[in-house]
Amino acid sequence: MSAEAWQRVLRIAVVMAGGVTAAVVVFFLAPGPGPFLAEEPAVLRLLIVVLPAVWLGLLLIRRVHREQYPGRILPVGVSVAGTAAVLVPLTIQPVINLGSQPLLLLACVPTTAFGLWTMFAVQRFRRVPMWLYLAVFAWGALVAAGLAGVLNELFVRYAAAYAGLFTENPFDAALAARSLRGMHAGLVEELAKGAGVAIACLLLRRRIDGAVSGAVLGAAVGLGFNLNETVVYMTGAGSGAGAQYWGRQILGLLAAHTTFSAVLGAAIGAAVQLRDPRLRRTAILCGVMAAAGGHALYNTYSAVQGALLPAVSDTVQLLVVLPLSIVVLQGPLIVLQALLLRRGLRTQAAVLAAGLQAETADPSAAITPPEVPILLDPHKRRALRIAALRRYGIPAYRNLRRLHAAELALATERGTDLATERGTDLATERGTDLATERGADRGADLARSRRRVRHHKQLHAALTTGAPR
Repeated sequence: MSAEAWQRVLRIAVVMAGGVTAAVVVFFLAPGPGPFLAEEPAVLRLLIVVLPAVWLGLLLIRRVHREQYPGRILPVGVSVAGTAAVLVPLTIQPVINLGSQPLLLLACVPTTAFGLWTMFAVQRFRRVPMWLYLAVFAWGALVAAGLAGVLNELFVRYAAAYAGLFTENPFDAALAARSLRGMHAGLVEELAKGAGVAIACLLLRRRIDGAVSGAVLGAAVGLGFNLNETVVYMTGAGSGAGAQYWGRQILGLLAAHTTFSAVLGAAIGAAVQLRDPRLRRTAILCGVMAAAGGHALYNTYSAVQGALLPAVSDTVQLLVVLPLSIVVLQGPLIVLQALLLRRGLRTQAAVLAAGLQAETADPSAAITPPEVPILLDPHKRRALRIAALRRYGIPAYRNLRRLHAAELALATERGTDLATERGTDLATERGTDLATERGADRGADLARSRRRVRHHKQLHAALTTGAPR
């Protein structure tokens, strides 16, 4: 985690705080009687004062640093502290929401855990670390939910005032405000969730293997956001809490937020593998448009559904209208997510095969040719681990899992390096010194990965030398 990466993370935090500041300004400039700070919820009053102050403070710190140390990167400690100053206040309301309703939270744990397990299992080859997967999930449940909550709440309070400028009919103004709220929430929520995936890619770039890793992380952040939103809506629904649970934790568990964020995450993960900055920006922009557009479309439909469709009973609404709405409006993005994962897995397999071929051909290889078919087949790896569990117990099973993960990471590094060398000649792009430096870094990483593989092989031999249990 370099100082440069943390400085980029700080920039994302500054943009988040700047977005809140802009919303606060628009909120206080709203026409009509005007909002009064004392009438707002306590947490909202705190955030609309603290976050703009933090934003201004961070801009001042960056300005002073540039003047005193031109061309130098901010120290890691400053970037981390500045990022925390933005993110920690945003988690206050989500923590209150979840902590104040322990029974509702507990009811959502089994379904959310199932969704997390399902999306994590999609990774057939190299997997993102579990701790990173859960950290991104926490980002969705706390940080993204907090940021979106502030911006959505402010928008709700000033949208009707601005909509009233264009019509004298209160009903039309309210309907327009609801439609605009759906569009606003679609964009804001997807950007807030995508920021978590982007930060993970910035800090742990070598752990991200293209669209698959990005989609899995995006799904995790979407599941976290969905958990918080479910508890909030069930709390406010009263007798309709069961309907909210059905729509958000059953029907929409792997659709809605999970799919929207997975598509955006796949775009961010794919951008990590691109060398051309213009292509990176294009990939991320396409992901934002697809996720935010699909989200806004569904939100807008939900806001005006009563005016578009004939009235039906609650049972028909839950069992017929809601599933059909998900299929029709979210179906294209669900299919897109599946296609991105399928293509990403094929790309992973190709990179892995090339890396294994290069590694086994190396005189100092840590992977032998007989291991290649096993590493390329998830079913064979699973069967081998189960056999180790039955014959030698849990320690042998765990170590074999770690061995396979280390071998897949090594092969992926080799395959990625081969693709990079074929795509761009570093010596001609930025000079021989830079090429030599990067070559030395890759060599050190390769040696480290080989030592990890050999360590687990030695441990595996020690664990399986004795008689089966």
